[in-house]
Amino acid sequence: MPFRKISRDVKLAAIRLYERDILDLDDILDICDFSLRTWWPGVSLKQLRKIAAERDPVKRANFKFKISFYAAHEIGFMDEVSSDRRTCGRRRGRAKRGHRAKKKQVFIRGMRLSGTGLLTVDGMVASTVCEGSMTATKFADFLVESVVQFLSFIVAAHFQIM
Repeated sequence: MPFRKISRDVKLAAIRLYERDILDLDDILDICDFSLRTWWPGVSLKQLRKIAAERDPVKRANFKFKISFYAAHEIGFMDEVSSDRRTCGRRRGRAKRGHRAKKKQVFIRGMRLSGTGLLTVDGMVASTVCEGSMTATKFADFLVESVVQFLSFIVAAHFQIM
């Protein structure tokens, strides 16, 4: 579609038709011969950011209320991450118009590493890395050997102060 100046009145009429749900966007673009970039200037195709469908604002507010009764040093967060040779591969690329974007990447998984850690206000206080996936047995061992040991140290230090 060649560049052409679109009058302000046509743009305003099209916007009003869209805002009042008289015509849907596809019909307006087709009838007025607008491109999507004309309609939404500055907007481009991007990779989507995933947001949990189960997200519930009431439950979030309830969680924040309950957790507000704890002091910062009493809170810890655990998470697991895994990686293999394919982890740092890109999913998007640039190429000239009409050409495919290409990049040589590793397709072989190689050795998978899984890491789990406990993060507190003091930093990462307990962590482990294992080859392969973190199984329930490995996770239980990590809890007993690292996390419970750390927590017992904190509890003992707390009672010595009092």
